[in-house]
Amino acid sequence: MAQQLMPVSYIVFGILHVIFGFLGLFCGGIVGLRQPQFRVGPAEGQVDLWQIMVQANPEIATWWTVSTVFGLVVSIILVMAGILLLAGSYKGAILSLVYSIIRIVTAVAELAFSFLKLLPALEDAVIQALPNAPAAERNIALLIFKLALALSGVATLIYPLVVLAFCMAWLRSLGQATAQEWQEHSLEADGERDWPK
Repeated sequence: MAQQLMPVSYIVFGILHVIFGFLGLFCGGIVGLRQPQFRVGPAEGQVDLWQIMVQANPEIATWWTVSTVFGLVVSIILVMAGILLLAGSYKGAILSLVYSIIRIVTAVAELAFSFLKLLPALEDAVIQALPNAPAAERNIALLIFKLALALSGVATLIYPLVVLAFCMAWLRSLGQATAQEWQEHSLEADGERDWPK
């Protein structure tokens, strides 16, 4: 029997997983674990909106910490899934499915928290920090924050949705395979490996 090549999708998603996973670890470690700063006002007397928000809403600081730690964990899962895919293991596809579901749920939750809690707190902080600023300027600043959050949320969902589509296609390709047949796909016999098509 001729040896079958590893599916291209394993290689492509394996590489993407590792790249995006390490980017997530880097950004989460460097940026996420640092306390954010939203400074406004004149250079001589700038005010940190984040401090005002956290003082009035301590749960925002908790949300930031939990979100950051969870993001690091998800990034680790993504790197592991990529390594397994590049190694030709079907477990990489299963771990990819786990990643996509967790990331989609958490991204939607983060987006909801941002619009329901973070933005109202930010609006109050802007009014407190810049009481004499024209309302039009404050509204423009808040609109920019809303657009940034919306675009960030959509961008965060794109890759997990693509991964979920890949996993669904992969599962459908297995057809009616039994659990025993599923495991046999990753077994080497006579120096050869049978890949799920």
